[in-house]
Amino acid sequence: MKKQLRICITGPESSGKTALAEAIGKRFSETEVVYEYAREFLEARLPTIEYTKDDLLFMGEKQRQLISEATAPRVITDTDYLVLHIWMSEVFGDTQSVFLNWFKEDQPDLIFLCAPDIEWQPDPLRANETDRWRLFELYEAALKNAGKSYTVVTGLGPQREEPVMISVRDLFEKNESR
Repeated sequence: MKKQLRICITGPESSGKTALAEAIGKRFSETEVVYEYAREFLEARLPTIEYTKDDLLFMGEKQRQLISEATAPRVITDTDYLVLHIWMSEVFGDTQSVFLNWFKEDQPDLIFLCAPDIEWQPDPLRANETDRWRLFELYEAALKNAGKSYTVVTGLGPQREEPVMISVRDLFEKNESR
């Protein structure tokens, strides 16, 4: 039986994570996109988006469960534990959250770090329009500190997607030849 392959999309808010995950899911067969559970959780609370540290821990547990329950041979995650860790650190000052441990232990086959070089998309759940590049630097530093191999995703439209699709195709083809 072949190993389940997992591709992780990470980065600050409004950097194109969901669009990229969906594009990969549409382009390649036998894929399952695991969406960011936090969005579902917080949308249910609109018009206010108040939450506690315990709520964020719950969201993380649920995200972890959804990833572990994915059954397709190829899984695309529209968020990761690094997103949760940086969120916990920024909002609650918890720089040693359980999410940091999960992130360090996690071993996706490919990691794409989305740069916030695309237009900000307003959304009632987003809060960092002018702070995305600082947050991007936190993501990149954490990936480097953890010794994770990753690819920065930049550009617009096909310029943004095609290098990702080539990397994903190469991974899938390599796995098929095993």
